[in-house]
Amino acid sequence: MGRAAYCHHRLGHAVAGRFLVVRSGLLSRATTVLERSSVSTIAVRELIFQRRLGLKTVSAMTAAGYGIDEAPDLAAAKAVSFAAQAAPGLLDEFLVETTASG
Repeated sequence: MGRAAYCHHRLGHAVAGRFLVVRSGLLSRATTVLERSSVSTIAVRELIFQRRLGLKTVSAMTAAGYGIDEAPDLAAAKAVSFAAQAAPGLLDEFLVETTASG
């Protein structure tokens, strides 16, 4: 359990202006900075263990790079909005607005 808490403490993700910043790693920490307008693919997924904990992983890919940059273990309720902010306009046709009815 101690290693899991340490790993989670080392994770990081943010949308800062025109950039998407993702940090990960246990022994060797890596920070990736992507220009949001260059993100060509965004995915939101959850593993069975994440589902039980209410978490999701947001993955971003660019045409210029190789591999996938992931923001793991985001709160499920915030993952889709983070993905929409990370890749402006890319998810718009897939999002459904909800209105509060009173």
